Amino acid sequence: MDAVNDQRAGSPPIGDDPAPADEPESQPGAASPAADPRTTIAGRYAVDLQTAPGDAGIAVTYHGRDLRTRDLVMVKTLRLEYRADPDMRARFRREARLLQFLSHPNVIRALTFTEERGAPWLVLEHVRGRTLREEIEIGAPFTVEEVVPLLEGLAAALDHLHARGLVHLDVRPENVVVRPDGDVKLVDFGVAQAAGTTQDATDGGPADNASLLAPEQVCGEPISAATDVYALGCVVYELVAGKPPFVPQESAEGRNAAIRARLEQRPVPPSIARGSDALPAWVDDVILGALERDPRLRYGSATSFATVFRSGVEGDVDVETGRPRRREEPPRSRQVPTNEPGIAVKGAPLLASRRGEAAASANGSGVVDAAFSSLSARAPSPRRARDPDFGMVGRWLWRAVVLAAVLNVALIVALLMTRGELPGVWTPGAATGPGAIVRIAGVGLVAREAPDRGSPIVADLPEGGTVRISGEPAQGENGLWWPIEIETANGVVRGYVPQSWVQGP
Repeated sequence: MDAVNDQRAGSPPIGDDPAPADEPESQPGAASPAADPRTTIAGRYAVDLQTAPGDAGIAVTYHGRDLRTRDLVMVKTLRLEYRADPDMRARFRREARLLQFLSHPNVIRALTFTEERGAPWLVLEHVRGRTLREEIEIGAPFTVEEVVPLLEGLAAALDHLHARGLVHLDVRPENVVVRPDGDVKLVDFGVAQAAGTTQDATDGGPADNASLLAPEQVCGEPISAATDVYALGCVVYELVAGKPPFVPQESAEGRNAAIRARLEQRPVPPSIARGSDALPAWVDDVILGALERDPRLRYGSATSFATVFRSGVEGDVDVETGRPRRREEPPRSRQVPTNEPGIAVKGAPLLASRRGEAAASANGSGVVDAAFSSLSARAPSPRRARDPDFGMVGRWLWRAVVLAAVLNVALIVALLMTRGELPGVWTPGAATGPGAIVRIAGVGLVAREAPDRGSPIVADLPEGGTVRISGEPAQGENGLWWPIEIETANGVVRGYVPQSWVQGP
């Protein structure tokens, strides 16, 4: 069965929650009816091609079973129409490598990846539960208490990804599985990219994701962790309001109108969208803080968003802004005190004497008549008045400090001129150029035959591995590409990689 018929015939299996009683029992060593050698992947995973394939964009998912442990698994593979496309295969391989690179309880776990029978296969853990989309259809809108564990689990998964310099770019209810114990798993990393890049148009994701796109994605600006924070804010908005901040439309015109709306308008506050008094006052400001059009005005991380939301549920936020209280510092040019002459200032006599001349209080309550006084109008220090040598000692101390600083600078300059480094502090890195050994970092690491993304792949590259620069950079379709040499089991292979993947040695 080399050609797999992957036409969809039902609902996605990832949302199924089969009862253990329905699973076939077998004795150790007994042949399993699902263990057909024509459908066994990587020598141990039996794929049930008779189940209805779940729709995963360019890919489909099937039920499977680990023949060694008898555990259920999910097996993901490219659709038939994409298997001959090198870009789609590279994108699928990139997702597989990324998932194998991640390890977090709120991220679906990749078990293995293989390419056989003319198709790539990604074996994933089987997550029991329903998608967050199904949960929304059943129980939305949610209470703020119900949102907290969902938000915290998703935020933890995204921060794990962001800490590795990557952005998910497809955070939506369909890509979140809620387990029976209430924990969540983030799935489908097919369009994840490195932070600081612009979103690849060929990896734009499904059309129904248009309602969750951040403004920088729409405008072709660089993406960052704030891009995922925006999508997470859209998900939380839908959980509490029962509908997304920008309602998706079926037609292309409707989707374009929704995209323009997020660039020109602020979302309707979720409390108004919900149409009831069920939401506390702080919810609007907290959620809309994640939906700011300017990425710099959003939360610094997904966990920061979750922390502020939990603080609101626990009543530990400012009732007016919904954000953590921040102590306001007066401008440095402002004079203290701010009272006008003759206004009573309540405080200790010492504080009053610093602000002005204290007047005798009739009742001794500590209220003094303080005249306006600039900070510079202060009496001489009693210590200075009693000890005329104090100023001389201070001047000698300052001279010693300045002399020590000058000697340190002279020593640094001498080391740089003679040795070209500061031992134990700074050593210059090797320049990137022909003959240099450099590290490779990025997503979907492959070397191509020519400086072009459409060029054939000549070798897979290890994440964080080293290669040798073999010549001067060449201009490609998306910038400069470095020619490299890779040591493989079959000898030295030469190819090209984008300049953005080349890191220091």
